[in-house]
Amino acid sequence: MRLPRVGLWVGGEDAGAWAAALRRALPDRAWGALLAPGAPASLEACAPEELPRAEASLVGVSCSNAAEARALLDAGALAALVHVGAPDAGCLWERGGARGVEPGPDDAAGAARAALELLRRRGRAQPRLGLLASGPKDAAFAAALAGAGVAAGAALDPYAAAEVRVDAWLCADPAALHTLLAFAAAGPRVAFGLAGRLEAWVPERAALALALSALAPLLPEPQQAPRVQVHARQAPVEDRCPFCHRPTESDAVDGLAGPPILCARCQAPHHRDCLAEHGGCAVGGCGSERGRRWGIELPLTGLAAEAAQRVAFEVRPGSGEGPLWVRVEAPIDDPQAPTRGRRVRLVLPEQVTRGSWLHGYVEVECARDFPVRGAVLELETTLSTRREGRREQRPIVAQRAAIVGAGASAWGRLGEGVASIFGTQRLVIPRGVRRYPIGVRIPAAHPATVSNRFKDVEESVQTTFRVQVGAEHAERTVEVV
Repeated sequence: MRLPRVGLWVGGEDAGAWAAALRRALPDRAWGALLAPGAPASLEACAPEELPRAEASLVGVSCSNAAEARALLDAGALAALVHVGAPDAGCLWERGGARGVEPGPDDAAGAARAALELLRRRGRAQPRLGLLASGPKDAAFAAALAGAGVAAGAALDPYAAAEVRVDAWLCADPAALHTLLAFAAAGPRVAFGLAGRLEAWVPERAALALALSALAPLLPEPQQAPRVQVHARQAPVEDRCPFCHRPTESDAVDGLAGPPILCARCQAPHHRDCLAEHGGCAVGGCGSERGRRWGIELPLTGLAAEAAQRVAFEVRPGSGEGPLWVRVEAPIDDPQAPTRGRRVRLVLPEQVTRGSWLHGYVEVECARDFPVRGAVLELETTLSTRREGRREQRPIVAQRAAIVGAGASAWGRLGEGVASIFGTQRLVIPRGVRRYPIGVRIPAAHPATVSNRFKDVEESVQTTFRVQVGAEHAERTVEVV
């Protein structure tokens, strides 16, 4: 399968840092190419003429200037092109949920029509434009739009515009348009070209993921690679359980099995239920009784069959909604593990992509039996703004779920009827190490992690998970891209 390729022209910027950002931000349905005067050594080098035939998902291409990068786009070697810096033509600026049309050297009416077409291609069936009041040029600007048949209504001042919902704003003064975008929405800025080619401009690395996610639906369909027949006597099937021969990522509650448990000796993936039924690795001749999950070796003896449940998140008043629920599996105990007192850990990956699953576990370590009433998982996404030396913080997403029992005392009880598969009112965690596997699906609309500055305004968005088990607690910050 040959995927469409998106090029990133970085010019004189730090090519190594942008290569890492491109690798993280690439959507599943696209390959990437870093275009720079000197591509970093960490990428596979590719000559410009060989780019259409390259099979690597991310390559480095030597380009002297932006004109050479555009030539690759015009020749069809690239499906889309992203520039680092400010646009040099008419564009549609986007920041959070706010958009604005900047005509550039083109005429306003032509840029407005091109913006409407771009919005339709991105899923807006009947996009609406609004006219933002900015100064003496407003009357002539509105007349030119009306004469060209572009419906935008009367010019509104920023206070009135805040009460009107449109898909994009038009403005005679670009400075006024950018001021509106700066204060109407949070997050990184990205500009999309209106010249008919799939081009975007990103002023900062935080905007790269936004640009690629917006371009992804506009890319052509992947091409089928030529079929190659390979004859082999036996080939291992790495994604199937050797006991039941079903895919390890299927046949579970809600269609999600979570990460499989690997045999610690032969690394074969198994369903948890199959390991519990068989009592050890099902690969012939292996017979191992220890498994590995999340990089930790676990004893398979006494492993209970998987009993998973969905626990709904409770949204706190005054905040937006995040994930609907958290999936919690039955705990995995290791009573022989060495302990150093009592502690709680929250083990999660450092980064997660919006629209995908976040897998991890809550680990409770105790030297003696630990009685608790419950455990609570909290998710909080915070917007921090510093303006004129003053810092303000407000939660964008704030919610919690009682993943064990009836909740922890620090958050208050969630109600007598709140229970889980692990107990109702009181739970005794045995000595040793107990791990509760959890999975959360991060919505595609979840706020991304950003840190940027626009003139004298600094903004940052951060997502933090916290867990409390009895009186013990832990937290983990996760980058959302």
